[in-house]
Amino acid sequence: MDVPAQQVSGAIRHRPSEVDNVLGSVANGIYTLSHAPEQNLTLMFGSDRPGTQVNVMPPSGAPGDQDWEVRRTEDGAYTLRNVKSGTYAGFDGHPEADDPIRGFPEPRTWHLLPAEEPGTFFLTVPGPTGDLALDVSPLLIYPPLAVLRPLDKGDTSQSWHLTRLDA
Repeated sequence: MDVPAQQVSGAIRHRPSEVDNVLGSVANGIYTLSHAPEQNLTLMFGSDRPGTQVNVMPPSGAPGDQDWEVRRTEDGAYTLRNVKSGTYAGFDGHPEADDPIRGFPEPRTWHLLPAEEPGTFFLTVPGPTGDLALDVSPLLIYPPLAVLRPLDKGDTSQSWHLTRLDA
């Protein structure tokens, strides 16, 4: 379900009608999801193999690896489908802290909670002891892994900036 243009406001780096940071709504479309400066959610090599690791990488220039179809579900949650592979960003089983994010053929739903900066959101799922946020693993490895971490709304480094590509 697309959010009608008259119900949404513009945000930094977004054209009007793409993001409503007050309601936490994002229009259906193709986006890059940026974390920190110049780090994008990336399905490695755009592989359609189930379980392919999702990483956080600088802009690659490879078509589709960092492009995600963000689609609102009937219950107000969102799915993140990699454009190149057709797989969805998700996790195995029930979400737990430090679970890696991988590409799966079945959609997983995410909640978008507005963060402090306009146009930024925490991407969350309910965990066993509280909400978990899509984040970068604290492990110092390359390439950095996308994982679930306990949500800390005061930690702006857990927020993601959505930049629409198909508008």
